[in-house]
Amino acid sequence: GADNLHGSDPLMGHKLLKECREECLADPECDAIVMQDNGPLAGNCWLRKNVTLDNCPFEPTFTVFLSPPYDASGGYRDHVWTSHPRVRCDPGHGGEPVDEKDALDGHRLISDCEDACLAEPRCEAVVWRNTRGGLAPSCFLRSNIELARCEESEVF
Repeated sequence: GADNLHGSDPLMGHKLLKECREECLADPECDAIVMQDNGPLAGNCWLRKNVTLDNCPFEPTFTVFLSPPYDASGGYRDHVWTSHPRVRCDPGHGGEPVDEKDALDGHRLISDCEDACLAEPRCEAVVWRNTRGGLAPSCFLRSNIELARCEESEVF
């Protein structure tokens, strides 16, 4: 589903998500990063280019993050999202659902979640968690965002 970038398989040492993203953003060829939940002692960050998500195998311990303007289904996107890792904006805690349903059904790709928000005029933000392809909802559309009131979460 993607090509290695400069033989970086994986980058040296254990990286935080922020550090792995910074490595990708510093390289103009980088379209995505792959992170693995493999403990603090092993390399866990891979840089990728020429990503085709439909050809990427499902692996429960890996997560793919596309570089901000790059979307594998349609190339570069005009809308760029700002990520706030480990932040959850829920009712009473910095965000309100856009409707009574609260979450989109089932697991969604983050790009699908973002597109659903862009299609909903009241939506200001998405709360997304990787449900690893399971049946639990992964995408929550939010309005009335007050980031300072949102909660930190290990799951989101």
